[in-house]
Amino acid sequence: MNKHFKFFLILFSMIISLNSLGQTTKQSDNYIRFMSYDLNDFSHSPSIKNCEELGSLIRKERADFVALQNLVCSESSSDFSGNVLKQIALESKLFPVFEPAQDSQTLGILSTEKPIKTRLVQLPGEGKTNAMMIAEYKRLVFVSINFSVSDQEKAQGLPIILEELKSFDKPFVLAGNWNSKKQQDIALYCSEKDSFVKRFEKSIKVPFSTQKPLSVGVQFLVPEDEMFAYPPYLQNPKNDAMTIMAQTSCIAECWVEYGLDTLNLQKNRTYYAGQVVCHDIEHKFHLDGLKEGHTYYYRVCAREIVESQAYHKTFGKTGKTPWRKFTLPRKNSNDFTAIIVNDLHDAKSTIDILSKLASDIRYDFVICNGDCLPEPTNRNHAMRMISTLNKAFNGEEHPMFFIRGNHEIRNAYSSGMSSLIENPGGKEYGAFNWGDTRFVFLDCGEDKPDDFWVYYGLNDFDGFRKEQIDFLSQEIRTKDFKKSKMRILINHIPIWGNSGDYQPCTKLWANVLSKASFDINFAAHMHRMKYYKKGEISNPFPVLVGGGPQYEHARLIVLEKKSDKLFVKVLNTKGQTVLSLEF
Repeated sequence: MNKHFKFFLILFSMIISLNSLGQTTKQSDNYIRFMSYDLNDFSHSPSIKNCEELGSLIRKERADFVALQNLVCSESSSDFSGNVLKQIALESKLFPVFEPAQDSQTLGILSTEKPIKTRLVQLPGEGKTNAMMIAEYKRLVFVSINFSVSDQEKAQGLPIILEELKSFDKPFVLAGNWNSKKQQDIALYCSEKDSFVKRFEKSIKVPFSTQKPLSVGVQFLVPEDEMFAYPPYLQNPKNDAMTIMAQTSCIAECWVEYGLDTLNLQKNRTYYAGQVVCHDIEHKFHLDGLKEGHTYYYRVCAREIVESQAYHKTFGKTGKTPWRKFTLPRKNSNDFTAIIVNDLHDAKSTIDILSKLASDIRYDFVICNGDCLPEPTNRNHAMRMISTLNKAFNGEEHPMFFIRGNHEIRNAYSSGMSSLIENPGGKEYGAFNWGDTRFVFLDCGEDKPDDFWVYYGLNDFDGFRKEQIDFLSQEIRTKDFKKSKMRILINHIPIWGNSGDYQPCTKLWANVLSKASFDINFAAHMHRMKYYKKGEISNPFPVLVGGGPQYEHARLIVLEKKSDKLFVKVLNTKGQTVLSLEF
């Protein structure tokens, strides 16, 4: 590889990775700090030092929106006194906007984002700037206001304010000089949907002014219908148990209501060492002691935790997902239907096509055989990809098994994926039964040696593959394996049928697997469907390699067990059967 190109590739990858690591929740987005300050005794003799001090103070307060009144400022003025707001904005790192009013007085606003639009509305009063500057933002309307000293003129101005308030369907924040006993005040008006709690309010001493800026922290509550970042999904099904995964959009207390109907319900909450787990947006629920073969209804509930302190907690609203259902397998059941997809590579058009094909099939569970959640940059990206497949294949009601491919191993959040997925046995390899059929899944690791430069010495898949030799040796001797009517092996990189030069799985596992009586092996990775009969390429059992992400190569595999027979059907993107097998 060209050295210059290699350096550019590394630098580009670093920039992308660093930019993608930042993550926020709806809760952090909803915490907003407002400030208001009357510069009446500051603007007439401003100095660079005072502007820097004020800007630094605003920055330390981490204010998102700042209302300034009685600011002597003219955008066209070239002297320093005409650019006070710009100097403060420069130090505070906020975006400045201002509206000149009467007597050369100006109302100004500093904010973390540029407003959609601004305008000045004059209020009753003479000889002084009695006005309000209205700035509309995506989330709210922020107003810097200078009220009249006269109670009569205040009363005359109130209908004007109310009329402006009615014209917006957003939270309306009035901040400024009310010319009352209180130097500054900040008032917030909003609908029930945008309800909030006040986190703090404080006046701040400024060494060069008798006026004291007011700082207020407000936490907007997450609406009920926005409580969940994504719909829940099912994991790790057993004859008498099911795992439900959910991610909220905020820190929340979370629980599951479930039962054989929607009237007689049980409640499940996750505890760790006696405490409810409620410190993060990820939630996992293990429903145990269920009746095998029965259908259960469930919904996930979440109540926002606005503040969580040692001796004080504030809760917000409670959101609930729609009712969903799932059916457990029976231990000795002969029949099931599953669908298998692989190498989707987050290709939306291909996922949509396979989703439409799957909607016409009555299946019990889904297997994603690698490279379906490729290269997660951060947790939000990982959750989004899982949710895409959840929606495509109804993971709310059909459990999904995520087998790791080599592309799930790459990128910044690859090692964090395990908290969003629960495999049988709790590892990236394992085994499970669906009725009288045994499924064994293996993790092949990367498709290049551990010392390949792009891995930077962070991989040890040689050791991980050796670890799986012990697992395989034990698995094929278990009662669950020996007594099963059918045995299916699943892995991403083909153990047989891999055209690459690097084939550590074949070298390490082939001997053990040749002693196991699998009926069929499902593999992927090659992006071209290929079927190998037993012994065709020294394979001890039939091998079916799935398709790829491109429209012409994508395939949906339908696996159906009826009585003592196993049927495999492969569909292309047109819904045509391109391969049909019976075992």
